[in-house]
Amino acid sequence: MMLLTLFLLFPLLGWANDIVLYLGGNCWTGQASVSCRNIDERTCCRASAPFCGVAQCVGCPVYTIVLTYFGSDCSGKSNRWCKIRHLDRKHWGCCVDLGFEDTCAAMWATSSYQTDVDAATSEIACAQPNVMTYVDNGVQREIHIPEGELQNATQLLLANDFEGLKHFADWAGQQ
Repeated sequence: MMLLTLFLLFPLLGWANDIVLYLGGNCWTGQASVSCRNIDERTCCRASAPFCGVAQCVGCPVYTIVLTYFGSDCSGKSNRWCKIRHLDRKHWGCCVDLGFEDTCAAMWATSSYQTDVDAATSEIACAQPNVMTYVDNGVQREIHIPEGELQNATQLLLANDFEGLKHFADWAGQQ
């Protein structure tokens, strides 16, 4: 009953289903990341290098699975997956290796979803990350990435052009 109550309170607590793709190989070291915020179940979040290190689903309910794919969509069999087994907000669920490919994708699904299902037989919606998180001068910043601006924001981040990144609005729940 408590788990159900927590699940129903996630939206009120500001916790949502966010697929997060990290710059490096660890979900818990505060590295730069991009994320698809408030993403629906079985919606593919796709990105490209350098954000193809590891992925996780922040805010997803316990026993949810996180599936990752090499390439720019979530079709066919997932390359790797893990199941969220706890609700520790600091170390949320599971961290899945993406293999540091040029393009990558991830999605979340209920644990009843078969990880080896041929997703190409069904329509899988795709999304571009709409948030970038990074640290500028010791301060973490989350910015909104409008559709089509991910490559530009990534180039600015890699060049440590934090002044250029300030032209992006802070994340405030934009769509």
